[in-house]
Amino acid sequence: MKNLKAKFCIFSLVVLLLLTGCANKGAVSQSTTESFNHGGVTNDNPPIEVIPITSAQDSFLEASNALKASTFDNMSFAAACFTFPKVDKVHIFEYNITDFDISPDDAYDYMCKRLDELFPGLFGDEEKAEEIRFFDVGKVEEYPTLEQYKELEEKNYPYILANHPTTGINNESDRCKECYLDMLNGVLWGYDNSNLAMQSEFNRNLNSFDILNEYPIVYRTENLESNQIFHLTSGNISIADAVKSAEKQLFELELSERELPLNLRIQNVNVLDIGNQCYAFYFGIVPEYKNMKYNCMLPDSTVWGFDTISDNTNEREACGEAIMYEADKICRYRLLHPSSIYDVIERGSSTSIVPLKNAAEITSEYLTQGIKFNVLSVSAVYKTFSEKDIDKFEDYDEYEKRIITVRPCWRFVLQPLTGNTNRLYYIFVDMITGEAYSTVQQMESEVEYD
Repeated sequence: MKNLKAKFCIFSLVVLLLLTGCANKGAVSQSTTESFNHGGVTNDNPPIEVIPITSAQDSFLEASNALKASTFDNMSFAAACFTFPKVDKVHIFEYNITDFDISPDDAYDYMCKRLDELFPGLFGDEEKAEEIRFFDVGKVEEYPTLEQYKELEEKNYPYILANHPTTGINNESDRCKECYLDMLNGVLWGYDNSNLAMQSEFNRNLNSFDILNEYPIVYRTENLESNQIFHLTSGNISIADAVKSAEKQLFELELSERELPLNLRIQNVNVLDIGNQCYAFYFGIVPEYKNMKYNCMLPDSTVWGFDTISDNTNEREACGEAIMYEADKICRYRLLHPSSIYDVIERGSSTSIVPLKNAAEITSEYLTQGIKFNVLSVSAVYKTFSEKDIDKFEDYDEYEKRIITVRPCWRFVLQPLTGNTNRLYYIFVDMITGEAYSTVQQMESEVEYD
């Protein structure tokens, strides 16, 4: 577990996101939890009906339209966005920490390659030798260059924490204000060409640039086929066309020098006003495993975290980001999902799932009857679960060794029409067992998801 500790110590963002998700948990969580009826399959209920996935796909449009026209006491699907992937089976799997190794020279050469691809002409050989640093080293005044790193290895320096080099751009350099590039466990973790940051007069290290705090959000949606048009610096483009362009770029982006069990897909869109009557698209991105996307919390007013009122899945997943202010060009990217440091170990699969209609009924029963909701979206996702919440582990070593299980779920995102309307409710219905789980997110932005 030493390797994972090094990765999380060096790139503490993932843990920070988890801790931020727990920030408001406590006094209000009990009352929120009591607002659920906890429906679904339990030991006291018989197994629920399942149907072949092929049947669910063939009837998905019909089932979606039926829900839009249906009447629930506590839910309206009239304006919901429905999506379902083309899969022939769904999987249950666990994460296992990737045992990835690479020599310092190979890690350095790979960074040089990425700098040339992403920032052509910005770095010569001398600049690369000075600016590429190794971050898997503790108790140093300044992170070492390649030559300094190899000298530390020769001296058996005890604070080289990982069994493989972790590289990035020197955070203390003025050049760090011109571009940003990080690798984590051999995976492209993030990059930025600084254009939007400089336009907003942001003058700190680009790795801390929080675009959702720098530019106002004017529109947000989970409908990736929306025909709404916005003016970028290069001209007008619809959300649907921008999504297609961005996903093509993400597909072509070389994420790692090793083969990964995931692709990157767009899950949601925020539209930002960047001034001069121009806009930028903030795409929330998630990994995809065998054609089905992972779950993530919807981005709010900050990139770095979200406020969670209650959660009984014990795992809160953040969206990554891809920013586009010129058509066909991603100027900033961050993965922000811990799946990149894990291998997938499949524990089972199923070619049959709980029907959409039944999942909606389970969701309605799970929710309290005292609150009415608009359903924003319904989708199929891979959702992570842990045995207990982060604040229930005795120490970090125990937290590292926790078992993370990933299960296929119907995901319902709902906004309450009464009570605390500035919250989002995420209800997850296990596609195989019918069990229901929930996460409640406190939203800070005044712009609602369409």
